[in-house]
Amino acid sequence: MNLKLHEIVGLHYELNGINEKTKGLIAQKMPMKLKIFLHRISKMTTEENKTFEEQKEQLFKQYGKVEGNQIVVNPENTPKVNE
Repeated sequence: MNLKLHEIVGLHYELNGINEKTKGLIAQKMPMKLKIFLHRISKMTTEENKTFEEQKEQLFKQYGKVEGNQIVVNPENTPKVNE
């Protein structure tokens, strides 16, 4: 099965939750066999998500400017970032 990058990132957040406040599917009660299977999938998506986030941050730094704790991308550079 082939997944696109946005599908992998979505699956990662569905399994693990978006942040500490929202719990993902893995935090739910389920049979041990299913939980182990989901943990294996989560391990793969975590690595891909980490790579995605690093590349996204690099693009934002390249096409944006730092303002406080945030990186703001100029509207004219948005198509370059999305590309």
